[in-house]
Amino acid sequence: MSADDRSLLDSAPEPTGTSTQAPAKPSNTRRRSGSKPSPEQRKAARDAQAVELAERLIATLHSHRSSGGNAQPMRETDLAKACSVGVKQAVYRAAIHTKQFTSQVALLKFRKPRGSNQPSPPTWVAFKDDLANPDVVKRLVASVIQALRVPSRQIYALNSLNLRPDCSKEARATLSKTLARIAAESPLDPPPKIGFLRSNATVYAFLLEDVIGAVNEKTTSNAPPPAVPQPSPPLASASPSISIPTDFAEAFRQAFTRLDRRNGGTNFVRLLELRQALPQFDRATFDAGLNQLRRQWEFSLEAHEGLHVQISPEERESGIPEMGTLLIYVSRR
Repeated sequence: MSADDRSLLDSAPEPTGTSTQAPAKPSNTRRRSGSKPSPEQRKAARDAQAVELAERLIATLHSHRSSGGNAQPMRETDLAKACSVGVKQAVYRAAIHTKQFTSQVALLKFRKPRGSNQPSPPTWVAFKDDLANPDVVKRLVASVIQALRVPSRQIYALNSLNLRPDCSKEARATLSKTLARIAAESPLDPPPKIGFLRSNATVYAFLLEDVIGAVNEKTTSNAPPPAVPQPSPPLASASPSISIPTDFAEAFRQAFTRLDRRNGGTNFVRLLELRQALPQFDRATFDAGLNQLRRQWEFSLEAHEGLHVQISPEERESGIPEMGTLLIYVSRR
Protein backbone atom coordinates (compact mmCIF):
# COMPACT_ATOMS: atom_id res chain seq x y z
CA MET A 1 0.00 0.00 0.00
CA SER A 2 1.37 3.30 -0.97
CA ALA A 3 1.82 6.24 1.34
CA ASP A 4 -0.98 8.08 -0.45
CA ASP A 5 -3.43 5.19 0.16
CA ARG A 6 -2.58 5.14 3.84
CA SER A 7 -3.15 8.92 4.05
CA LEU A 8 -6.64 8.59 2.48
CA LEU A 9 -7.62 5.83 4.93
CA ASP A 10 -6.46 7.88 7.93
CA SER A 11 -8.49 10.93 6.88
CA ALA A 12 -11.78 9.06 6.13
CA PRO A 13 -14.69 9.57 8.61
CA GLU A 14 -15.36 6.76 11.03
CA PRO A 15 -18.58 4.78 10.32
CA THR A 16 -21.54 5.82 12.47
CA GLY A 17 -22.24 2.34 13.76
CA THR A 18 -18.78 1.96 15.18
CA SER A 19 -18.61 5.29 17.04
CA THR A 20 -17.75 4.92 20.72
CA GLN A 21 -18.62 8.52 21.73
CA ALA A 22 -21.69 9.14 23.94
CA PRO A 23 -24.53 10.98 22.17
CA ALA A 24 -24.80 14.69 22.99
CA LYS A 25 -27.41 15.65 25.60
CA PRO A 26 -30.43 17.45 24.16
CA SER A 27 -30.57 21.17 24.82
CA ASN A 28 -32.82 22.17 27.73
CA THR A 29 -33.33 25.74 26.46
CA ARG A 30 -36.96 25.05 25.47
CA ARG A 31 -37.69 23.38 28.81
CA ARG A 32 -36.43 26.41 30.73
CA SER A 33 -38.28 28.96 28.58
CA GLY A 34 -41.60 27.10 28.97
CA SER A 35 -41.25 26.25 32.65
CA LYS A 36 -43.99 27.13 35.18
CA PRO A 37 -43.52 30.17 37.46
CA SER A 38 -42.09 29.51 40.86
CA PRO A 39 -44.26 29.70 44.00
CA GLU A 40 -42.65 33.05 44.81
CA GLN A 41 -43.56 34.40 41.37
CA ARG A 42 -47.14 33.18 41.67
CA LYS A 43 -47.50 34.81 45.11
CA ALA A 44 -46.11 38.11 43.83
CA ALA A 45 -48.60 38.06 40.94
CA ARG A 46 -51.52 37.32 43.30
CA ASP A 47 -50.45 40.10 45.66
CA ALA A 48 -50.26 42.59 42.80
CA GLN A 49 -53.75 41.61 41.60
CA ALA A 50 -55.12 42.00 45.13
CA VAL A 51 -53.61 45.47 45.55
CA GLU A 52 -54.96 46.58 42.17
CA LEU A 53 -58.45 45.30 43.00
CA ALA A 54 -58.35 46.93 46.46
CA GLU A 55 -57.64 50.29 44.83
CA ARG A 56 -60.56 49.79 42.42
CA LEU A 57 -62.89 48.86 45.29
CA ILE A 58 -61.92 52.00 47.21
CA ALA A 59 -62.31 54.20 44.14
CA THR A 60 -65.75 52.70 43.45
CA LEU A 61 -66.85 53.32 47.03
CA HIS A 62 -65.59 56.91 46.81
CA SER A 63 -67.55 57.43 43.59
CA HIS A 64 -70.68 55.90 45.11
CA ARG A 65 -70.46 58.13 48.16
CA SER A 66 -69.86 61.31 46.15
CA SER A 67 -73.05 60.70 44.16
CA GLY A 68 -75.04 62.04 47.12
CA GLY A 69 -75.67 61.57 50.81
CA ASN A 70 -78.43 59.04 50.23
CA ALA A 71 -75.96 56.77 48.41
CA GLN A 72 -74.62 55.37 51.66
CA PRO A 73 -74.43 52.64 52.77
CA MET A 74 -73.38 50.16 50.07
CA ARG A 75 -73.75 46.41 50.22
CA GLU A 76 -70.62 44.32 49.86
CA THR A 77 -72.13 42.30 47.03
CA ASP A 78 -72.97 45.48 45.11
CA LEU A 79 -69.45 46.84 45.57
CA ALA A 80 -67.89 43.62 44.30
CA LYS A 81 -70.30 43.45 41.37
CA ALA A 82 -69.42 47.02 40.38
CA CYS A 83 -65.78 45.87 40.09
CA SER A 84 -66.72 42.74 38.09
CA VAL A 85 -65.70 40.29 40.80
CA GLY A 86 -67.52 37.96 43.17
CA VAL A 87 -67.25 38.14 46.95
CA LYS A 88 -66.21 34.46 47.08
CA GLN A 89 -63.37 34.79 44.58
CA ALA A 90 -59.87 34.38 45.98
CA VAL A 91 -58.64 37.68 44.54
CA TYR A 92 -61.50 39.54 46.22
CA ARG A 93 -60.87 37.88 49.57
CA ALA A 94 -57.21 38.86 49.26
CA ALA A 95 -58.07 42.45 48.25
CA ILE A 96 -60.26 43.16 51.29
CA HIS A 97 -57.40 42.07 53.56
CA THR A 98 -54.80 44.37 52.01
CA LYS A 99 -53.48 47.29 54.02
CA GLN A 100 -54.86 49.74 51.45
CA PHE A 101 -58.39 48.45 52.04
CA THR A 102 -58.44 47.76 55.78
CA SER A 103 -56.90 51.13 56.64
CA GLN A 104 -59.84 52.99 55.09
CA VAL A 105 -62.84 50.68 54.77
CA ALA A 106 -64.78 48.58 57.27
CA LEU A 107 -66.93 45.53 56.56
CA LEU A 108 -70.10 45.80 58.64
CA LYS A 109 -71.62 42.45 59.62
CA PHE A 110 -74.54 42.71 62.03
CA ARG A 111 -75.74 40.10 64.47
CA LYS A 112 -79.11 38.45 64.02
CA PRO A 113 -81.74 39.43 66.60
CA ARG A 114 -81.92 37.02 69.50
CA GLY A 115 -84.38 34.20 68.95
CA SER A 116 -84.61 34.92 65.23
CA ASN A 117 -84.53 32.10 62.68
CA GLN A 118 -84.08 34.41 59.71
CA PRO A 119 -80.78 34.52 57.77
CA SER A 120 -78.05 36.89 58.84
CA PRO A 121 -78.35 40.37 57.35
CA PRO A 122 -76.09 41.19 54.41
CA THR A 123 -72.68 42.77 54.84
CA TRP A 124 -72.31 46.48 54.22
CA VAL A 125 -69.15 48.44 53.48
CA ALA A 126 -68.37 51.96 54.64
CA PHE A 127 -65.40 54.22 55.10
CA LYS A 128 -64.29 54.14 58.70
CA ASP A 129 -64.53 57.93 58.94
CA ASP A 130 -68.22 57.77 57.98
CA LEU A 131 -69.08 55.65 61.00
CA ALA A 132 -68.67 58.76 63.16
CA ASN A 133 -71.26 60.64 61.08
CA PRO A 134 -74.76 60.31 62.63
CA ASP A 135 -76.48 60.94 59.28
CA VAL A 136 -74.60 58.07 57.62
CA VAL A 137 -75.25 55.76 60.57
CA LYS A 138 -78.96 56.58 60.57
CA ARG A 139 -79.16 55.56 56.92
CA LEU A 140 -77.21 52.41 57.81
CA VAL A 141 -79.70 51.63 60.59
CA ALA A 142 -82.57 52.06 58.12
CA SER A 143 -80.89 49.59 55.74
CA VAL A 144 -80.27 47.06 58.52
CA ILE A 145 -83.90 47.23 59.68
CA GLN A 146 -85.04 46.89 56.06
CA ALA A 147 -83.07 43.63 55.87
CA LEU A 148 -84.02 42.32 59.31
CA ARG A 149 -87.69 43.14 59.63
CA VAL A 150 -90.35 40.48 59.35
CA PRO A 151 -94.14 40.80 59.76
CA SER A 152 -93.87 39.75 63.39
CA ARG A 153 -91.09 42.21 64.21
CA GLN A 154 -90.64 45.67 62.69
CA ILE A 155 -89.06 47.68 65.50
CA TYR A 156 -85.56 47.25 66.94
CA ALA A 157 -83.67 48.74 69.87
CA LEU A 158 -80.66 50.76 68.77
CA ASN A 159 -78.44 49.04 71.32
CA SER A 160 -79.30 45.65 69.81
CA LEU A 161 -77.82 46.54 66.41
CA ASN A 162 -74.32 45.31 67.18
CA LEU A 163 -71.55 44.27 64.82
CA ARG A 164 -70.28 40.70 64.95
CA PRO A 165 -67.00 40.04 66.80
CA ASP A 166 -65.20 39.25 63.52
CA CYS A 167 -65.60 42.88 62.43
CA SER A 168 -62.89 45.46 62.98
CA LYS A 169 -62.52 46.45 66.63
CA GLU A 170 -62.13 50.06 65.57
CA ALA A 171 -65.34 49.94 63.51
CA ARG A 172 -67.28 48.35 66.37
CA ALA A 173 -66.13 51.02 68.82
CA THR A 174 -66.86 53.95 66.49
CA LEU A 175 -70.30 52.65 65.51
CA SER A 176 -71.19 52.01 69.14
CA LYS A 177 -70.29 55.59 70.09
CA THR A 178 -72.32 57.03 67.20
CA LEU A 179 -75.37 54.92 68.08
CA ALA A 180 -75.08 56.15 71.66
CA ARG A 181 -74.91 59.71 70.37
CA ILE A 182 -78.02 59.18 68.26
CA ALA A 183 -79.86 57.72 71.24
CA ALA A 184 -78.91 60.73 73.37
CA GLU A 185 -80.04 63.36 70.87
CA SER A 186 -83.11 65.29 71.92
CA PRO A 187 -85.13 65.81 69.89
CA LEU A 188 -84.16 63.01 67.53
CA ASP A 189 -83.68 64.09 63.95
CA PRO A 190 -84.40 61.05 61.74
CA PRO A 191 -83.85 60.90 57.97
CA PRO A 192 -86.95 60.38 55.78
CA LYS A 193 -87.04 56.57 55.95
CA ILE A 194 -86.61 55.99 59.65
CA GLY A 195 -88.27 57.03 62.91
CA PHE A 196 -87.29 56.69 66.56
CA LEU A 197 -89.27 55.99 69.71
CA ARG A 198 -87.87 56.51 73.19
CA SER A 199 -89.19 54.23 75.94
CA ASN A 200 -87.57 54.89 79.30
CA ALA A 201 -83.85 54.56 78.66
CA THR A 202 -84.17 52.59 75.41
CA VAL A 203 -84.44 54.10 71.93
CA TYR A 204 -86.18 52.01 69.28
CA ALA A 205 -85.88 52.47 65.52
CA PHE A 206 -88.44 51.62 62.85
CA LEU A 207 -89.24 52.40 59.21
CA LEU A 208 -91.80 55.15 58.70
CA GLU A 209 -93.33 53.25 55.80
CA ASP A 210 -94.43 50.56 58.26
CA VAL A 211 -96.38 53.14 60.24
CA ILE A 212 -97.93 54.69 57.15
CA GLY A 213 -98.85 51.25 55.78
CA ALA A 214 -100.57 50.31 59.03
CA VAL A 215 -102.65 53.49 58.88
CA ASN A 216 -103.61 53.14 55.23
CA GLU A 217 -104.83 49.57 55.69
CA LYS A 218 -107.55 50.85 58.05
CA THR A 219 -108.77 53.60 55.73
CA THR A 220 -111.66 53.12 53.35
CA SER A 221 -111.61 53.94 49.67
CA ASN A 222 -114.11 56.78 50.19
CA ALA A 223 -112.33 58.49 53.06
CA PRO A 224 -108.93 60.17 52.84
CA PRO A 225 -106.24 58.62 55.05
CA PRO A 226 -105.59 60.48 58.29
CA ALA A 227 -102.56 62.69 58.39
CA VAL A 228 -99.50 61.01 59.81
CA PRO A 229 -97.14 63.40 61.61
CA GLN A 230 -93.74 63.47 59.97
CA PRO A 231 -90.54 64.44 61.79
CA SER A 232 -89.17 67.77 60.61
CA PRO A 233 -85.55 68.72 60.14
CA PRO A 234 -84.20 71.11 62.74
CA LEU A 235 -84.46 74.78 61.90
CA ALA A 236 -81.36 76.59 60.78
CA SER A 237 -80.40 80.07 61.83
CA ALA A 238 -83.42 81.73 60.21
CA SER A 239 -86.34 82.86 62.33
CA PRO A 240 -89.76 81.22 61.69
CA SER A 241 -91.32 84.70 61.49
CA ILE A 242 -89.44 85.58 58.30
CA SER A 243 -91.70 85.87 55.28
CA ILE A 244 -90.63 83.52 52.48
CA PRO A 245 -91.15 84.91 48.95
CA THR A 246 -93.48 82.80 46.85
CA ASP A 247 -90.91 82.56 44.06
CA PHE A 248 -88.08 81.24 46.28
CA ALA A 249 -88.95 77.55 45.98
CA GLU A 250 -89.09 77.58 42.18
CA ALA A 251 -85.95 79.71 41.90
CA PHE A 252 -84.12 77.32 44.23
CA ARG A 253 -85.26 74.24 42.27
CA GLN A 254 -84.13 75.75 38.97
CA ALA A 255 -80.76 76.84 40.39
CA PHE A 256 -80.14 73.39 41.88
CA THR A 257 -81.04 71.65 38.59
CA ARG A 258 -78.76 73.95 36.59
CA LEU A 259 -75.80 73.62 38.95
CA ASP A 260 -76.24 69.86 39.34
CA ARG A 261 -76.25 69.44 35.56
CA ARG A 262 -73.11 71.54 35.30
CA ASN A 263 -71.42 69.42 37.99
CA GLY A 264 -72.14 66.17 36.16
CA GLY A 265 -75.51 65.19 37.65
CA THR A 266 -74.16 63.91 40.98
CA ASN A 267 -77.12 65.24 43.02
CA PHE A 268 -74.57 67.00 45.21
CA VAL A 269 -74.44 70.84 45.02
CA ARG A 270 -72.49 73.14 47.31
CA LEU A 271 -74.55 75.48 49.43
CA LEU A 272 -72.11 78.26 48.53
CA GLU A 273 -72.89 77.83 44.83
CA LEU A 274 -76.63 78.04 45.48
CA ARG A 275 -76.28 81.21 47.56
CA GLN A 276 -74.20 82.77 44.78
CA ALA A 277 -76.78 81.73 42.17
CA LEU A 278 -79.62 83.36 44.14
CA PRO A 279 -78.21 86.75 45.23
CA GLN A 280 -81.70 88.29 45.28
CA PHE A 281 -82.45 86.50 48.57
CA ASP A 282 -80.64 87.55 51.73
CA ARG A 283 -79.24 84.88 54.04
CA ALA A 284 -82.17 84.87 56.48
CA THR A 285 -84.71 84.54 53.66
CA PHE A 286 -82.61 81.91 51.89
CA ASP A 287 -82.26 79.78 55.03
CA ALA A 288 -85.95 80.06 55.87
CA GLY A 289 -86.94 79.04 52.34
CA LEU A 290 -84.49 76.13 52.30
CA ASN A 291 -85.82 74.87 55.63
CA GLN A 292 -89.34 74.94 54.21
CA LEU A 293 -88.19 72.77 51.29
CA ARG A 294 -86.53 70.41 53.78
CA ARG A 295 -89.75 70.10 55.75
CA GLN A 296 -91.47 69.14 52.52
CA TRP A 297 -88.79 66.44 51.99
CA GLU A 298 -87.70 67.94 48.68
CA PHE A 299 -84.08 68.60 49.65
CA SER A 300 -81.62 67.53 52.34
CA LEU A 301 -78.37 68.94 53.67
CA GLU A 302 -75.17 66.97 54.01
CA ALA A 303 -71.96 67.52 55.98
CA HIS A 304 -68.45 67.60 54.56
CA GLU A 305 -67.20 65.18 57.23
CA GLY A 306 -65.72 61.99 55.81
CA LEU A 307 -65.36 63.35 52.27
CA HIS A 308 -61.59 63.92 52.69
CA VAL A 309 -61.75 67.39 51.13
CA GLN A 310 -60.59 70.78 52.32
CA ILE A 311 -63.27 73.45 52.45
CA SER A 312 -62.57 77.13 51.89
CA PRO A 313 -63.43 79.88 54.38
CA GLU A 314 -66.22 80.99 52.02
CA GLU A 315 -67.73 77.49 52.03
CA ARG A 316 -67.50 77.36 55.81
CA GLU A 317 -69.20 80.74 56.08
CA SER A 318 -72.01 79.65 53.74
CA GLY A 319 -72.69 76.44 55.70
CA ILE A 320 -75.46 75.81 58.22
CA PRO A 321 -74.33 74.45 61.62
CA GLU A 322 -76.63 71.86 63.18
CA MET A 323 -75.95 69.65 66.21
CA GLY A 324 -72.21 70.30 66.05
CA THR A 325 -71.99 69.48 62.31
CA LEU A 326 -71.47 71.97 59.49
CA LEU A 327 -73.79 71.27 56.56
CA ILE A 328 -72.46 72.58 53.23
CA TYR A 329 -73.96 70.29 50.54
CA VAL A 330 -77.50 70.06 49.20
CA SER A 331 -79.10 66.93 47.68
CA ARG A 332 -82.51 66.45 46.12
CA ARG A 333 -84.53 63.69 47.76
